[in-house]
Amino acid sequence: LGLDLDTLGVWRQTGVNMFRAGGGADWRRDWTLAHGLLVNAVAATEFDFYRVWDDPATPERVIGRATPIVSTELRWPLLRTTGRADHVVEPMAQIVYSDIIGETDNPNEDSQLPEFDTTNLFVLNRYPGRDRYETGLRANLGISYTRYDPSGWSLGLTAGRVLRADGDTSFPEDSGLDGRWSDYVASAALTTAWGLTLSDQALFGDDFLFRRNEFAVVYDGDRADFAASYVYFAEDDSNEVLGPQPETNEFSIDARYRVHPNWEVRGLWRYDIASDSNLRAGAGITYGTQCAEFDLSVSRRFTSSDNVPPSTSIGFNVSLAGLGDSEDRSWPARVCLG
Repeated sequence: LGLDLDTLGVWRQTGVNMFRAGGGADWRRDWTLAHGLLVNAVAATEFDFYRVWDDPATPERVIGRATPIVSTELRWPLLRTTGRADHVVEPMAQIVYSDIIGETDNPNEDSQLPEFDTTNLFVLNRYPGRDRYETGLRANLGISYTRYDPSGWSLGLTAGRVLRADGDTSFPEDSGLDGRWSDYVASAALTTAWGLTLSDQALFGDDFLFRRNEFAVVYDGDRADFAASYVYFAEDDSNEVLGPQPETNEFSIDARYRVHPNWEVRGLWRYDIASDSNLRAGAGITYGTQCAEFDLSVSRRFTSSDNVPPSTSIGFNVSLAGLGDSEDRSWPARVCLG
């Protein structure tokens, strides 16, 4: 049994002001049936009260609502062991029903940009906040495959989509969640025993044209860290919050290398392939002992917004061991005694 409480207040010099107070309760139970079938059941309710000021569309008033949610989830992990590896195939299905009791004409401050991928395929509400909730009867369907190798590396694949009893038009079209059938989400991850990880997250429709794809390569070692990523977002003219968005093709790289037991260098670069232009670049150098870190950095942002022009930043930071810096870089002692 879980309980939660939540508040949010937004005050503006011009525009709508609001205060939200709410919370919820949920009951969860798991069972393991014959042949390894895993069953999960959830019963929950969320409640919220809003006080709205300075909204020309509605009079000043209090808005109240409750959102009951019930769900059942079935998973069936199937294991096969060969002489070279363990293979796990897991089909998954989740049935969810929810509805809103009360008023639905409330402000939307924290749920304007929902996203859909394999990490939230089996959740009760895919809006990022509390101002909006998914409603209706729906089935979240997916399947995963994982290979565990005795040498220490593993490969995982997951894919799925959402089926609704009634076509949902509350989600933006670019989210991939609108309509009776959602778009497909898929992910893949290869992890090695020596610190290298390759991962990919994709969102695509029945025509197998990608709305979004994110690929990353990460290496985490004792003397060096390396991360490179490629991000693609299709052109979108349906976003009511951000407005029309052009096609996005971006590449980024971030690296760190311990050139000496007490010296580290690092650099980053972010590049827009679609417009053939740099977005951000930076470099830094750090000297550290067991007692302190001294860090000098410089970065350049090449892009501009409505009120922020391109700029260059130079920073110098001193961190004392145990004071305000939780990152442990295991610096060898150089001048620190005692």
